[in-house]
Amino acid sequence: GMMKMAKQQQRAGKAPALFTALKGGMQQLPDRLAERMDADIRLNTRVQKLERNEQGWLVDGEAFDHVILALPARAAAPLLKDAAPQLSSRLAEQQSSSSATLSMIFRRKDLAKVPTGFGFMAAHPLNSELVGCTWTGNKFVGRDNEEFFLCRAFLGGPSAEQAIHSGDDEALFQGGLAALRKVCPFLPEQPLEHWLQLWPNANPGYRLGHLDWVADIEAQAENLGRIHFLGSSYRGVSVSDCIHQAQNLALLQAPSNL
Repeated sequence: GMMKMAKQQQRAGKAPALFTALKGGMQQLPDRLAERMDADIRLNTRVQKLERNEQGWLVDGEAFDHVILALPARAAAPLLKDAAPQLSSRLAEQQSSSSATLSMIFRRKDLAKVPTGFGFMAAHPLNSELVGCTWTGNKFVGRDNEEFFLCRAFLGGPSAEQAIHSGDDEALFQGGLAALRKVCPFLPEQPLEHWLQLWPNANPGYRLGHLDWVADIEAQAENLGRIHFLGSSYRGVSVSDCIHQAQNLALLQAPSNL
């Protein structure tokens, strides 16, 4: 759908938007996929153990032909501790970091000036919990209006790690707002509303030799047979990267290739 929209803009002589999102938010994507799938979808169901047998895999004792682990590598590792200890150990090697997003609404008339552009990233090494900020309405059409201004600060690094893991929302809000206003003093002292989303251990750390690590995991999975690994831990962290991985796997495992 997004590709179709971009082509329509090109035919109309307009450049496609550099950044694109679904009008109702990214949650629309899994919601629509779930509606259209002819499958047994089980929400809030924690898997405890994977076992290998001659026919395929057992997921908590239930038989399946194929298993796709779309989990962070370190979360997938315990599931294979007994069935594939070497692979489990390899998966557990990946490090991760934590982050949070702080979304805030201000009245436009209260801003000393309204910023242009899409936002900014903080210089490294970080000297506060502020990693970057997006001027959300500038980046995505329809996210704010003439009366209100919306921004989203990204928090992380050593200063934010403990607060994220302890769920200290107030410390993250006050620290994030203070750090943002230090860089952007044109923002009011307090937003009208704010929302925090915490992502503990959610950001995979790609180290030197990452692709060799991925290749080793994929080779071990191929030797085991009918088990697959997808997600941001492996070949890219963006939504489009993860979709691309899934498309490639679906093509490889199409019925004619089984």
